[in-house]
Amino acid sequence: MKPRQCCTNRRFCLLGFLVLAWLYPDFRSSGATIAVCDEASLRAAIASGGTAVFACDGTITLSNTISINTDVFLDGNGRNVTISGGNAIRLFEVSPGVAFALRNLSLSGGFARGTNGAPNQNGGPGQGGAIYNRGTVLVTDCRFLDNMALGGPGGVGLDAAPNQRTAGGGGDGQGAAIFSQLGQVHATNCIFADNRALGGVGNANAVSPQIVGKGGAGSGGALATQGCTVLLSGCSFSNNVASATTNGMPPGQPGGWGFGGALYIDGGSFGQPKFPL
Repeated sequence: MKPRQCCTNRRFCLLGFLVLAWLYPDFRSSGATIAVCDEASLRAAIASGGTAVFACDGTITLSNTISINTDVFLDGNGRNVTISGGNAIRLFEVSPGVAFALRNLSLSGGFARGTNGAPNQNGGPGQGGAIYNRGTVLVTDCRFLDNMALGGPGGVGLDAAPNQRTAGGGGDGQGAAIFSQLGQVHATNCIFADNRALGGVGNANAVSPQIVGKGGAGSGGALATQGCTVLLSGCSFSNNVASATTNGMPPGQPGGWGFGGALYIDGGSFGQPKFPL
Protein backbone atom coordinates (compact mmCIF):
# COMPACT_ATOMS: atom_id res chain seq x y z
CA MET A 1 0.00 0.00 0.00
CA LYS A 2 1.40 3.37 -0.90
CA PRO A 3 0.12 6.85 -0.19
CA ARG A 4 -1.58 8.92 -2.85
CA GLN A 5 0.89 10.52 -5.29
CA CYS A 6 0.53 14.05 -3.96
CA CYS A 7 3.91 14.35 -2.26
CA THR A 8 6.47 16.76 -3.64
CA ASN A 9 9.34 15.51 -1.52
CA ARG A 10 10.51 11.92 -2.21
CA ARG A 11 11.82 11.39 1.27
CA PHE A 12 8.47 12.46 2.73
CA CYS A 13 6.63 10.06 0.38
CA LEU A 14 8.94 7.23 1.39
CA LEU A 15 8.42 8.02 5.06
CA GLY A 16 4.64 7.91 4.59
CA PHE A 17 4.89 4.53 2.85
CA LEU A 18 7.11 3.08 5.57
CA VAL A 19 4.80 4.29 8.34
CA LEU A 20 1.79 2.68 6.67
CA ALA A 21 3.72 -0.53 5.95
CA TRP A 22 4.81 -0.73 9.58
CA LEU A 23 1.31 -0.08 10.97
CA TYR A 24 -0.61 -2.20 8.47
CA PRO A 25 1.77 -4.79 6.96
CA ASP A 26 -0.96 -7.14 5.74
CA PHE A 27 -2.20 -4.53 3.27
CA ARG A 28 0.90 -5.20 1.18
CA SER A 29 0.06 -8.86 0.75
CA SER A 30 -1.74 -9.99 -2.36
CA GLY A 31 -5.39 -10.78 -1.77
CA ALA A 32 -8.20 -11.28 -4.23
CA THR A 33 -9.60 -9.62 -7.32
CA ILE A 34 -13.35 -9.13 -7.03
CA ALA A 35 -14.50 -9.79 -10.60
CA VAL A 36 -18.23 -10.05 -9.85
CA CYS A 37 -20.01 -7.52 -7.66
CA ASP A 38 -22.01 -9.88 -5.46
CA GLU A 39 -22.05 -10.80 -1.79
CA ALA A 40 -20.38 -14.19 -2.22
CA SER A 41 -17.39 -12.69 -4.04
CA LEU A 42 -17.04 -9.90 -1.49
CA ARG A 43 -17.12 -12.30 1.45
CA ALA A 44 -14.58 -14.61 -0.16
CA ALA A 45 -12.19 -11.71 -0.78
CA ILE A 46 -12.51 -10.45 2.78
CA ALA A 47 -11.92 -13.93 4.18
CA SER A 48 -8.59 -14.12 2.34
CA GLY A 49 -7.37 -10.90 3.97
CA GLY A 50 -4.88 -8.44 2.52
CA THR A 51 -5.79 -6.25 -0.45
CA ALA A 52 -8.90 -6.99 -2.50
CA VAL A 53 -9.25 -5.00 -5.72
CA PHE A 54 -12.62 -4.51 -7.40
CA ALA A 55 -12.70 -5.27 -11.13
CA CYS A 56 -16.45 -4.74 -11.45
CA ASP A 57 -19.11 -2.07 -11.07
CA GLY A 58 -22.44 -2.45 -9.34
CA THR A 59 -24.34 -2.64 -6.05
CA ILE A 60 -23.73 -5.41 -3.53
CA THR A 61 -26.68 -5.82 -1.17
CA LEU A 62 -25.74 -7.79 1.93
CA SER A 63 -28.00 -10.34 3.57
CA ASN A 64 -26.05 -10.31 6.86
CA THR A 65 -23.43 -8.16 8.54
CA ILE A 66 -19.82 -8.95 7.58
CA SER A 67 -17.38 -9.35 10.49
CA ILE A 68 -13.85 -8.09 9.83
CA ASN A 69 -11.49 -10.31 11.82
CA THR A 70 -8.28 -9.85 9.83
CA ASP A 71 -6.60 -6.86 8.16
CA VAL A 72 -8.41 -6.08 4.91
CA PHE A 73 -8.14 -3.31 2.28
CA LEU A 74 -11.06 -3.06 -0.15
CA ASP A 75 -9.87 -1.03 -3.13
CA GLY A 76 -12.54 0.35 -5.45
CA ASN A 77 -10.25 2.83 -7.17
CA GLY A 78 -11.50 3.58 -10.69
CA ARG A 79 -14.72 1.61 -10.19
CA ASN A 80 -18.32 2.44 -9.21
CA VAL A 81 -19.23 0.11 -6.36
CA THR A 82 -21.91 0.45 -3.69
CA ILE A 83 -22.19 -1.84 -0.67
CA SER A 84 -25.71 -1.69 0.73
CA GLY A 85 -27.53 -3.02 3.74
CA GLY A 86 -30.89 -2.67 2.04
CA ASN A 87 -32.03 -0.53 5.00
CA ALA A 88 -32.16 -3.73 7.02
CA ILE A 89 -28.72 -4.60 8.44
CA ARG A 90 -25.40 -3.13 9.52
CA LEU A 91 -22.72 -3.56 6.85
CA PHE A 92 -19.49 -4.23 8.77
CA GLU A 93 -18.24 -4.95 12.29
CA VAL A 94 -14.49 -4.47 12.86
CA SER A 95 -12.88 -6.52 15.63
CA PRO A 96 -10.30 -5.16 18.11
CA GLY A 97 -6.73 -5.16 16.84
CA VAL A 98 -7.84 -5.33 13.19
CA ALA A 99 -7.37 -2.70 10.45
CA PHE A 100 -10.11 -2.25 7.85
CA ALA A 101 -9.41 0.09 4.92
CA LEU A 102 -11.65 1.16 2.05
CA ARG A 103 -11.03 3.34 -0.99
CA ASN A 104 -13.55 4.81 -3.44
CA LEU A 105 -16.58 2.85 -2.24
CA SER A 106 -20.14 3.89 -1.39
CA LEU A 107 -21.64 2.50 1.80
CA SER A 108 -25.39 3.04 1.94
CA GLY A 109 -28.60 1.69 3.42
CA GLY A 110 -26.88 0.36 6.54
CA PHE A 111 -29.21 -0.06 9.51
CA ALA A 112 -28.36 -0.73 13.16
CA ARG A 113 -31.28 -1.10 15.55
CA GLY A 114 -31.05 -1.51 19.30
CA THR A 115 -32.66 -4.43 21.06
CA ASN A 116 -36.12 -4.22 22.59
CA GLY A 117 -36.13 -3.38 26.27
CA ALA A 118 -37.22 -6.05 28.74
CA PRO A 119 -40.14 -5.10 31.05
CA ASN A 120 -39.27 -1.89 32.93
CA GLN A 121 -35.90 -1.71 31.10
CA ASN A 122 -34.57 0.70 28.51
CA GLY A 123 -34.13 -0.33 24.90
CA GLY A 124 -30.63 -1.15 23.66
CA PRO A 125 -28.48 1.32 21.69
CA GLY A 126 -28.39 1.26 17.91
CA GLN A 127 -24.78 1.93 16.87
CA GLY A 128 -23.01 2.19 13.52
CA GLY A 129 -25.39 1.67 10.63
CA ALA A 130 -22.57 1.21 8.11
CA ILE A 131 -19.58 0.36 10.34
CA TYR A 132 -19.29 -0.61 14.00
CA ASN A 133 -15.60 -0.34 14.86
CA ARG A 134 -13.45 -1.55 17.74
CA GLY A 135 -10.22 -1.67 15.73
CA THR A 136 -8.89 0.73 13.10
CA VAL A 137 -10.92 2.04 10.18
CA LEU A 138 -9.23 3.91 7.31
CA VAL A 139 -11.50 5.30 4.57
CA THR A 140 -10.43 7.39 1.57
CA ASP A 141 -12.63 8.86 -1.19
CA CYS A 142 -15.63 6.97 0.20
CA ARG A 143 -19.27 7.97 0.42
CA PHE A 144 -21.50 7.19 3.41
CA LEU A 145 -25.08 7.75 2.30
CA ASP A 146 -28.48 7.19 3.93
CA ASN A 147 -27.40 5.00 6.83
CA MET A 148 -29.34 4.81 10.10
CA ALA A 149 -28.71 3.99 13.76
CA LEU A 150 -31.94 3.61 15.73
CA GLY A 151 -32.31 2.99 19.46
CA GLY A 152 -34.46 0.08 20.52
CA PRO A 153 -37.88 0.67 22.08
CA GLY A 154 -38.28 0.63 25.83
CA GLY A 155 -39.91 -2.26 27.65
CA VAL A 156 -43.44 -2.10 28.94
CA GLY A 157 -43.86 -0.95 32.54
CA LEU A 158 -45.27 -3.69 34.79
CA ASP A 159 -44.97 -2.03 38.20
CA ALA A 160 -48.41 -2.05 39.78
CA ALA A 161 -47.78 -0.34 43.13
CA PRO A 162 -48.90 3.31 43.19
CA ASN A 163 -46.06 5.85 43.15
CA GLN A 164 -43.68 3.18 41.82
CA ARG A 165 -44.96 2.85 38.29
CA THR A 166 -42.38 3.28 35.57
CA ALA A 167 -41.76 2.18 32.00
CA GLY A 168 -38.70 1.49 29.88
CA GLY A 169 -37.10 4.37 27.98
CA GLY A 170 -35.93 4.23 24.41
CA GLY A 171 -32.33 3.28 23.58
CA ASP A 172 -29.87 5.75 22.08
CA GLY A 173 -29.03 5.95 18.38
CA GLN A 174 -25.31 6.61 17.84
CA GLY A 175 -23.17 7.09 14.74
CA ALA A 176 -25.40 6.32 11.78
CA ALA A 177 -22.47 5.92 9.37
CA ILE A 178 -19.68 4.94 11.77
CA PHE A 179 -19.69 4.19 15.48
CA SER A 180 -16.30 3.55 17.05
CA GLN A 181 -15.65 2.37 20.59
CA LEU A 182 -11.99 2.94 21.37
CA GLY A 183 -9.83 2.17 18.32
CA GLN A 184 -9.17 4.66 15.52
CA VAL A 185 -11.06 6.21 12.61
CA HIS A 186 -9.11 7.88 9.76
CA ALA A 187 -11.20 9.48 6.99
CA THR A 188 -9.83 11.42 4.01
CA ASN A 189 -11.87 13.08 1.24
CA CYS A 190 -15.05 11.29 2.22
CA ILE A 191 -18.69 12.36 1.89
CA PHE A 192 -21.17 11.81 4.72
CA ALA A 193 -24.73 12.66 3.64
CA ASP A 194 -28.30 11.89 4.71
CA ASN A 195 -27.35 9.68 7.64
CA ARG A 196 -29.61 9.58 10.72
CA ALA A 197 -28.98 8.67 14.35
CA LEU A 198 -32.35 8.46 16.14
CA GLY A 199 -33.33 7.65 19.70
CA GLY A 200 -35.81 4.87 20.31
CA VAL A 201 -39.32 5.34 21.67
CA GLY A 202 -40.20 4.89 25.30
CA ASN A 203 -42.92 2.45 26.28
CA ALA A 204 -45.95 2.91 28.53
CA ASN A 205 -46.84 1.48 31.91
CA ALA A 206 -49.42 -1.28 31.59
CA VAL A 207 -51.40 -0.11 34.62
CA SER A 208 -51.08 3.64 34.06
CA PRO A 209 -50.64 4.24 30.30
CA GLN A 210 -50.08 7.94 30.88
CA ILE A 211 -46.71 7.03 32.40
CA VAL A 212 -44.35 6.75 29.46
CA GLY A 213 -40.62 5.97 29.35
CA LYS A 214 -38.27 8.71 28.19
CA GLY A 215 -37.35 8.79 24.52
CA GLY A 216 -33.77 7.82 23.66
CA ALA A 217 -31.11 10.29 22.52
CA GLY A 218 -29.57 10.58 19.06
CA SER A 219 -25.88 11.42 18.78
CA GLY A 220 -23.52 11.75 15.83
CA GLY A 221 -25.72 11.77 12.75
CA ALA A 222 -22.71 10.68 10.70
CA LEU A 223 -20.00 9.67 13.17
CA ALA A 224 -20.02 8.95 16.91
CA THR A 225 -17.06 7.74 18.94
CA GLN A 226 -16.23 6.80 22.53
CA GLY A 227 -12.60 7.08 23.64
CA CYS A 228 -11.44 6.90 20.03
CA THR A 229 -8.74 8.60 17.95
CA VAL A 230 -10.53 10.43 15.12
CA LEU A 231 -8.55 11.86 12.19
CA LEU A 232 -10.46 13.68 9.43
CA SER A 233 -9.20 15.54 6.36
CA GLY A 234 -11.09 16.95 3.37
CA CYS A 235 -14.41 15.35 4.37
CA SER A 236 -17.84 16.90 3.83
CA PHE A 237 -20.98 16.49 5.93
CA SER A 238 -24.49 17.38 4.72
CA ASN A 239 -28.06 16.64 5.79
CA ASN A 240 -27.04 14.33 8.62
CA VAL A 241 -29.40 14.20 11.61
CA ALA A 242 -29.06 13.30 15.28
CA SER A 243 -32.45 13.43 16.96
CA ALA A 244 -34.37 12.17 19.95
CA THR A 245 -37.87 10.85 19.74
CA THR A 246 -40.78 13.02 20.82
CA ASN A 247 -41.96 10.33 23.21
CA GLY A 248 -41.23 11.61 26.74
CA MET A 249 -41.95 11.03 30.40
CA PRO A 250 -45.15 12.19 32.14
CA PRO A 251 -46.25 15.80 31.53
CA GLY A 252 -43.57 18.30 32.41
CA GLN A 253 -40.69 15.86 31.92
CA PRO A 254 -38.36 16.12 28.89
CA GLY A 255 -37.85 13.57 26.17
CA GLY A 256 -34.40 12.51 24.95
CA TRP A 257 -31.75 14.77 23.43
CA GLY A 258 -30.04 15.17 20.08
CA PHE A 259 -26.25 15.69 20.05
CA GLY A 260 -24.07 16.48 17.04
CA GLY A 261 -25.90 16.30 13.74
CA ALA A 262 -22.61 15.45 12.02
CA LEU A 263 -20.14 14.40 14.73
CA TYR A 264 -20.25 13.38 18.37
CA ILE A 265 -16.82 12.79 19.92
CA ASP A 266 -16.84 11.45 23.49
CA GLY A 267 -13.30 11.42 24.84
CA GLY A 268 -10.28 10.30 22.82
CA SER A 269 -8.59 12.70 20.40
CA PHE A 270 -9.40 14.55 17.18
CA GLY A 271 -7.12 15.73 14.36
CA GLN A 272 -6.01 15.23 10.76
CA PRO A 273 -4.44 12.09 9.21
CA LYS A 274 -0.91 12.55 7.88
CA PHE A 275 -0.80 9.69 5.41
CA PRO A 276 -4.02 9.03 3.47
CA LEU A 277 -4.32 5.75 1.60
